[in-house]
Amino acid sequence: RSAHIAAVLGGTLFVHGAAEERALGFVPSMQLFFRMNSADVVRSLPGTREGLPLHEWVDALNGFAAASVAEWLAEPRWREDGTRGGEALMAYQCRPAVAAMSVVVTSYVDGKNIPTPEALEQDLKEGLPKCSDPRSAVVAEYLLRGGVRRVVVGHKPSGEAPATFRGAGADGCGFEVISADTNYASESSADKRGASWCEVRIRLASGGGPGSQTRLRGSLADGAGSYDFELPALGRPRGRPSSGDALVGRQTSDGWWIRVLLEAGASSNGGSVDEEPRYLLSRGRGRGAESTRIH
Repeated sequence: RSAHIAAVLGGTLFVHGAAEERALGFVPSMQLFFRMNSADVVRSLPGTREGLPLHEWVDALNGFAAASVAEWLAEPRWREDGTRGGEALMAYQCRPAVAAMSVVVTSYVDGKNIPTPEALEQDLKEGLPKCSDPRSAVVAEYLLRGGVRRVVVGHKPSGEAPATFRGAGADGCGFEVISADTNYASESSADKRGASWCEVRIRLASGGGPGSQTRLRGSLADGAGSYDFELPALGRPRGRPSSGDALVGRQTSDGWWIRVLLEAGASSNGGSVDEEPRYLLSRGRGRGAESTRIH
């Protein structure tokens, strides 16, 4: 009853899956049913709202969720016509039922990494993309109009460290996406996570000014690497220097994503000492991925 579908805190949008372009500003009808629906059908249902600005959209989406839960509590059993209370909320978390106009079931991960443009075009299910595009200028512009420069999600496992995308943003002052689900980080451990954990911390500028900054902290699955570092601050005027690692969240020319900056020193599982910081890099497609560590 207390859960929200979306939340905006200090210039950051938190959702489960992704800030999917076709979902922005859209709130479904309470008459949306849990079956395959075309986008035209979804949009035509009574009470559907579209084109809402960011904060109004977030409030309306959470209101839709609350109304759906209340309806389910009042009518939790299936009706004779095959429908049930709260069914619209069930449909919202089902890609074919809501024609992918949802922030719940899309993701920013393919092969445990930020998806490539090819994956966005080719990796389909029920004829709809599995992934959302963190590079979307439409999304960055929409969010910036509401004062948001950062999206933080979970939903789909991103390997043993957060998958991060950093771009210039709609105004050149920064935009970032962080997908921080480390389930299934380890193939060898019984819990499929190993020693992997991650924490996403966001520090707001004093006095409510521009320049919120992300700090990523955690450990890799094998216990042989930990990280604790900041990304460059977002929202600072162009040309104004900022502390933080400028490489994480970028992709190399040969397709490797720079994932985290590992700390120097002895490994946490008693391995050899590495006196220099290292980067964890990875790339992948589908369910497969590979990683490496470089200085």
